[in-house]
This record gives sequence, structure tokens and C-alpha cells, in this order.
Amino acid sequence: GATTNDTQIMWSTWLDSDWELYVRHIDDDDTTGEETHIGVNQYWAGHNAKWTTQYDMNEEAAIEVTTLTSQIQLMF
Repeated sequence: GATTNDTQIMWSTWLDSDWELYVRHIDDDDTTGEETHIGVNQYWAGHNAKWTTQYDMNEEAAIEVTTLTSQIQLMF
């Protein structure tokens, strides 16, 4: 079988009690692709609700895709 060689680096920090900043970088040697994700989480109601906004940069071979997403997650 084929062997893959992925390197992932993840980091996050709390900006205060309700805001979290995070970064994730993935380097995939097999497809010469790299992904970087930068985002923030804001937590509400004792972490029973979360708003996330994330900026993604995906570079694979000659194709480069950049997206911005935002979502709300509710816990019941």
C-alpha cells in the first residue's frame, strides 16, 4: 500500500473567557497540497452555544481555493 506523509500543526489560545482563536496548518506531501485554517469561536450561555467564523486557504497543485465560513452551533 501507499504510505502518506501528512504534517499537521494546530494551535489555539483564549482571548478572554468567551473568545478563542485557532490556527491549523496541514501539509500533504503526497498531493503537494497545503491547507491553512484560521478562525475564531465565540461561546455563549456557558458554552451551550458557539459561533465560529473560519478563513480557509487550500493550495493543491495549481489550484488555489479560499473560503470564508460562519456558523452557529446550539447544544440542547
